Amino acid sequence: MKHLVIDARILGTSTGRYVDELLRNFPDTVYKDFSVTILITSKANATLNQADHPCCVVVCDYKMYSLYSQFALAWKLYRLKADLVHFAFQFTPLLYTRPYIVTIHDLTQVRFKNNKGNLAIYSIKQKFLSYVIKVSAKHAKHIITPTQFVKGDVVNTYGISDKKVSVTYESGDVYKNASYSPVKSLVDKKFIFYVGTAHAHKNLPRLVSAFALIQKQQPDLHLVFAGKKDVFYEKLETYTTYSGVEHVHFLGFVSDEELNWLYKHSLAYIFPSMSEGFGLPGLEAMAHRAVVISS
Repeated sequence: MKHLVIDARILGTSTGRYVDELLRNFPDTVYKDFSVTILITSKANATLNQADHPCCVVVCDYKMYSLYSQFALAWKLYRLKADLVHFAFQFTPLLYTRPYIVTIHDLTQVRFKNNKGNLAIYSIKQKFLSYVIKVSAKHAKHIITPTQFVKGDVVNTYGISDKKVSVTYESGDVYKNASYSPVKSLVDKKFIFYVGTAHAHKNLPRLVSAFALIQKQQPDLHLVFAGKKDVFYEKLETYTTYSGVEHVHFLGFVSDEELNWLYKHSLAYIFPSMSEGFGLPGLEAMAHRAVVISS
């Protein structure tokens, strides 16, 4: 039986919903024809529903962008003796040369300066990331992208044959039996909503500035951000406080039940990004009958 390994370490992140849905919706024939192993972090393993993923789970706590991960992940994969690896994110180990496919979600990481600290160090890291994606794209047996735009971007940027790239469109889930958990601080409030990271290309400071203008006519309106708190969200909170904008809520990470409630009860879902490979939250919002305001 052939051995398929899926690098799913992005589970538990905003991009992780892609691989979660991929695993959950694999046809049964995959598990009959292949021995499947998924690599995830210990944090994701604690919340993984094994009933949805009838396969071998291997905890792999290697940071996605670390130099150590380049060596350790390659060694792990060679030991697993995979016939095929699917990297669900575009940062792959350069030393791994056995057959693999890779999903390239977008090239925003090499297009925008999502800098946490020292700009010179970040620029070096960004160039290395671009090099890794280029090598990954050239060595991969096949590449998956979520849109024709990303396919064209990869083909033109890295000189890849368009025959080597397949577009698999992503879909928002069908929420017929969705569970809802109210965010108590927002019950009976009118609010607009954003979920995701606060990276530079997400354009969130401009959203805060636009909200300040709207407040002049809608003083009881609230702006809600949901997403794991990190240095980017800390900068956004500082910017919001310094600008004197009121009624802005930073919820941090929210559960799926709370996220469903936020979609359902928002006046609008706001998607102000300057660039995206694709935006699942827009479709998820539509599935909850939310109005979507998008750049």
